[in-house]
Amino acid sequence: MEPPLILYILRHHHYSFEDSPLFATADICLPDEISLAAFWQLFWNSVLFYLVWQVVYHVYITIYKADKIHSGGHVTSSTWLLSNNKSHMYKLCYWVSGGDEEHLQYSYVFVQLAYTLITTLPTILYYYVHWLHACVLIFSLMMATWNGANFYFEIFSR
Repeated sequence: MEPPLILYILRHHHYSFEDSPLFATADICLPDEISLAAFWQLFWNSVLFYLVWQVVYHVYITIYKADKIHSGGHVTSSTWLLSNNKSHMYKLCYWVSGGDEEHLQYSYVFVQLAYTLITTLPTILYYYVHWLHACVLIFSLMMATWNGANFYFEIFSR
């Protein structure tokens, strides 16, 4: 919650760091305008970083740690999400893979990439539209509170 909130304050409220001894020497400046070309460069850099991370993660998990994961009963996020054929993620990945269960892991990676692209694209709007950025922050805080409260009642009410 903190990084989006800090960006919101820096971008839309022009917080002055001269008054803060912690940031007195910091040169923090956000431009009023970001060119569309600069946004697309940042966007594709983040997508490239995501793809590299995803490849490294899957090579590490599926090649180097496969024996340990399968023999020790360890669970990864993809195996847990794809283990229940009634879950929404399983159904979506099954549909994306064309009904081929052997390619569910690949379709899972593709679905994650699509999610990353869809959630990253509107960030340029958050930079320019003050009320939209505020609404997204409020929604994120509400969802975090809801999930935390549900976890609290599910775990500690037993």
